[in-house]
Amino acid sequence: MSTILSVLLGLGIQALTRHVSNTNTEIFQNGNITNAICKPSSNILPSDLEQISFEYGITKKSSSAQTGEYIGYIFKAKMGDIFSYKSKDNICVTVYTSDGNILIDKQPLKEGKYTVLISALSGSTTFDIEMNLSSLVSQAELSSTVKLVNQKQVKKSANSLFGHYSYSEANQGQLMIIGSYAQEPYQRFEYFDKEAGKFLMKLIYTARDEGIWIVPVSGFRDIEKQKLLFEQQIAKRGSEVAAAKVSAPAGYSEHHTGYAIDLTDGQFPKQDITNEFIKTEAYRWLTLHAKEFGFEMSFPQNNSDGVMFEPWHWRFIGNPDAINTFSNARLVN
Repeated sequence: MSTILSVLLGLGIQALTRHVSNTNTEIFQNGNITNAICKPSSNILPSDLEQISFEYGITKKSSSAQTGEYIGYIFKAKMGDIFSYKSKDNICVTVYTSDGNILIDKQPLKEGKYTVLISALSGSTTFDIEMNLSSLVSQAELSSTVKLVNQKQVKKSANSLFGHYSYSEANQGQLMIIGSYAQEPYQRFEYFDKEAGKFLMKLIYTARDEGIWIVPVSGFRDIEKQKLLFEQQIAKRGSEVAAAKVSAPAGYSEHHTGYAIDLTDGQFPKQDITNEFIKTEAYRWLTLHAKEFGFEMSFPQNNSDGVMFEPWHWRFIGNPDAINTFSNARLVN
């Protein structure tokens, strides 16, 4: 039996837990949850805990439980993570830290292993539960960082060219593959910042669960590739100024950072990178939910940079480094 279970037995099984009532309303961790005492009829704990991962977003589990017997899961967390769950079923859910303490709702986690124990409040029941581990910085921290950025008196012209801001090229060791785009012979793999990529995957999988098919079109782009694209726009539009309305000069593209991504609706591939995208369910979903995963549109309509409206182009601002990266651009819009 693992150390954590031995500790739990030593403490006794009279744990303060969150009681999820058997109603048709989904109860969220950050909602009003009634506290209750789960009183098992025996001290039987699971001998094996199932390892669960949140790498690709919400983890869903289904099983059966009865009073006094526990279904157990174990997961690893990083400093600052927030654990949450939702279920409609008549179950008790208790989360223990590695030292045997009970996790309090909304309590930021420390790095280490955590145990989730599930039992029936009374009798026996089948249950479905969705568990999530969020590691986005808190809204308070984001707001604090934004305030610090806004206190800087950065002029619109600083480090900019034709309305685009200067960006360093991301270290490719910090990138991950987030998917492929097109088919042979035009197929290419798209890359994104590793931390931002995890939240992009959560966004995509959450949308998919709601029937929305969001596809990454273009992520990280190096300076050489951007130079070629910008030269093509100059040839097409006749000048650098005109080209900059629709494409950034090399060294000035948000795509260099690994934090910017072009997205499309998989149901309408012929609308990729066009204003027709605004007619899709994917675009409507993004405008409502992208911010929940740390994303914002880079070039909204009538933006003060004078760049063409790009409804497909989104940037990640879910951590202090990303916010600082786009500080100049975010000050003027």
